[in-house]
Amino acid sequence: MFCKITKRSTLRLAAIFCLQCAALAVYAEGAVRIFDCKLIQVCDAAGSCQSTTDSITFRMAPVTLDAAGAGQYLLSHGDRRELPMQAMSEIGPFLWSDSTAGADGTDTDQRNTLVISSETQLLWHTLSLAASPSSNIRYMNCNLQ
Repeated sequence: MFCKITKRSTLRLAAIFCLQCAALAVYAEGAVRIFDCKLIQVCDAAGSCQSTTDSITFRMAPVTLDAAGAGQYLLSHGDRRELPMQAMSEIGPFLWSDSTAGADGTDTDQRNTLVISSETQLLWHTLSLAASPSSNIRYMNCNLQ
């Protein structure tokens, strides 16, 4: 059986395609996530951990996402604003790079990974690519707003 392509069927397909694109755009625009987090402890690469009571808020604004939630976000946290961030899926991991001024005044490139480990717990790994590289992991309890 063959389908006859008519002007009417072409218009229907175009309308369906437009509705699907609009739905994806609404999903991306409406999926801003805000995580309010309390840090529990910070551990260095040697496994030495310190308790902390600091807090941080992550704001993830989607730019382009696929149906699985993977794609590009703009991340804001602390005094950092709109850093490009990559998500591998709707639940992460979330990856971004950042530069910070070191004690000697030079910029230090950092690689960051945010991993959701349960409904309320997230891990934030930071790798600083300075002349002497270092890393740490922050354990956090977070609420999704």
